[in-house]
Amino acid sequence: MSTLHFEPTQDNPYAWDIIQDTDQSFVEPYDELASFTKFLKINYVLTTFVGGILSFTLLYLIIFQTNGALKNYRKMLLICSVTDISYWAIDNLLGLKLKEKDGVYMVKFEGPAKDFDRPTRLVLIAAYVCSICFVNSVLPAQVYFRYYALTRSQFLSTGRTLGVFLLSFLAALPTFFLAYNGYGFTARVRPGFNYGELWYKEVPLPPVFYADVRSVYQKIYFFYGGLLISASYTAASVMGYLTVKKINLLYSSYSERTRRLQTQLSQYLIVQSIIPLIVSVTPLMLIVVPAFLYSDTGKACLFYGVLFSWIPILNPLITMIVIVPYRQVILQKLGVHKGMREVTSTNHPNRSKTESR
Repeated sequence: MSTLHFEPTQDNPYAWDIIQDTDQSFVEPYDELASFTKFLKINYVLTTFVGGILSFTLLYLIIFQTNGALKNYRKMLLICSVTDISYWAIDNLLGLKLKEKDGVYMVKFEGPAKDFDRPTRLVLIAAYVCSICFVNSVLPAQVYFRYYALTRSQFLSTGRTLGVFLLSFLAALPTFFLAYNGYGFTARVRPGFNYGELWYKEVPLPPVFYADVRSVYQKIYFFYGGLLISASYTAASVMGYLTVKKINLLYSSYSERTRRLQTQLSQYLIVQSIIPLIVSVTPLMLIVVPAFLYSDTGKACLFYGVLFSWIPILNPLITMIVIVPYRQVILQKLGVHKGMREVTSTNHPNRSKTESR
């Protein structure tokens, strides 16, 4: 029989099990999300392995298969790849289960980190928030790297490249401290209230972080996060527009190879912008707005968590599709190109003889 706690504990300082007159769930562990939890575990395994394979495959391609004119952009691609891998690592370490109700945003760990002590878990959830904000704040740095190369006819040095991306990280860094305070201490705004009443029906009550928007610190956290993401997309959009204007101005002077390269880079940056917008920014807005309205979003937050976990799959996958040299290497490794050549040779047996005459 599992241990029940009817008062605050070190792991759950703001929540405890609810005493009810008749509830068979006290006889054995109970989870109202038992069936959905299985789906979350399947998604967790999928994003862990597939996301890891794709992320490290892209890293390999950037380091060892970036040649020709694309090589000048390797520094930018490398930093973005490392950013995605970092997010993949912490996301799968945590394995989040989410809920939002009555202005309170709740987070439970389902990954390996669930066995860590509360102070360590608090640091990890703050690092997770910082990493997901960095995925968005890094967008202007990516666009600026390309804009600089087009307008100066030279590329940023390694030092300056690191400096630009460091600024993006510093812009996201305050979210670490805001999230640390938000998930760690904003529940103090309602002393004596059992936040366990807001969580899913789960017995015994698991360790959960509660961030209450009634606290001014949580309001600041949400406001800064929203401002950071909005500013990042605005800056990236402005520089993207200026970049397109510059490319159109120089397009006639480009060789065919340069045109193809610029097209691939444009597609890459669009992908890097759209994917976080769909699987990160939109769910975050759907979390923040209901919080201020003290709404109950039901099980929607569970799906938002699933979307967050797909960033490390979609980013590298679509990048390897839109950047032709990477796509060709992958197809060659899979034997697709060889198969296509064999089919072509079979369908046109006399072509080589004709061309040799």
